[in-house]
Amino acid sequence: NSTLNISDLVIATGAHSTHTLFRDFNNSIISGIPDFKLTYMLLKNIEKFNFKIHYGAIVTSEFFYESNFDLYHKFLEYNTLAVEMETYPLFLISNKNKIKSASLLTVSDLVFQQKRGDKEILQKGIDNMIKFVLDTIVENYDYMIKGIEE
Repeated sequence: NSTLNISDLVIATGAHSTHTLFRDFNNSIISGIPDFKLTYMLLKNIEKFNFKIHYGAIVTSEFFYESNFDLYHKFLEYNTLAVEMETYPLFLISNKNKIKSASLLTVSDLVFQQKRGDKEILQKGIDNMIKFVLDTIVENYDYMIKGIEE
């Protein structure tokens, strides 16, 4: 996504996948969806911070680096914000086991520009993410320790 910069934060509101692991779900494809309330808590809590944040769907890829970006361009046409490697199975496994999950990411690379952030800029983004997550946990601890059915 052209609006993302290195060290920005991304809250995943859903996850697409290039993986084949969960493709055969009774001849359907299951969606990667986070816990709504937990994701909302992240979105609401960001107002306290002066971090550059984006939210929307992301895509989980099987590959660390693709040889070409045709597939990523197709996902971009559907307003997909970022590419990463863990969120889709995290959401599926969490939902199956009735565990709350959310995904907060730090932008480390600009894929289409083939640009990787330097160590200091990446550290800033990771530090911001840690502060933000810890604050969100403290603010919403009671909800986070309850089961998904409560």
